[in-house]
Amino acid sequence: RAPTSEAKCWIAKVLVDEYGDRSHGADHPQAYRAFMHAAGIEPGFESDFPLHPDAVDFIREHYRICTEEPFLVGLGAVGPGHEWSIPTMFEHVLVGLRKAGFEAEEMAYWTMHLDQDADHGDWLEEALVEYCHTEEARAQVRHGALLSLNAREKFWWGVLDKVNTELTKSAFPGIASAALESGSPQPTFNHIREELEINISFGGEMSGE
Repeated sequence: RAPTSEAKCWIAKVLVDEYGDRSHGADHPQAYRAFMHAAGIEPGFESDFPLHPDAVDFIREHYRICTEEPFLVGLGAVGPGHEWSIPTMFEHVLVGLRKAGFEAEEMAYWTMHLDQDADHGDWLEEALVEYCHTEEARAQVRHGALLSLNAREKFWWGVLDKVNTELTKSAFPGIASAALESGSPQPTFNHIREELEINISFGGEMSGE
């Protein structure tokens, strides 16, 4: 929902990295796929692994923010709420992954974000300077940041719940965990992909994908 070509350029700078510009040609989904394989998910089944409902809601909420909310709310979500927070969070994730025995190349998805997302945050901060000239604009950015951070807090609690559930299943085969078994169904990424509609605008015309 970027209103101008200039606004779209700020997002495009970030996307260039996401598509592998500073990752030796490997885009971020490819790097995460490699991590999934190292974590024990069989190649070809990455999109079929059941996800915690809070992880799915995290994706849905950011999709909603970036497609339905005003542009500055979305900018607050992907800037202060997202890119600014990731390096700090991933430092903590990496501590756990190293303790779990992952090799350096298996953690590439996580380590590449430490430097790249620091830059992304700086670039989006420049965008905020360009657009946050009024109290209303700043309020929209703050609202977007808080929407993103609230969704992320639920996401991490969901991750913890999922980890504990899988550990319970592994330690006590045949015993149902109280964490997820009685709760919401666990969709897969394929389910999410089917439900989301991506609209791309070219010269005022809208096409669905």
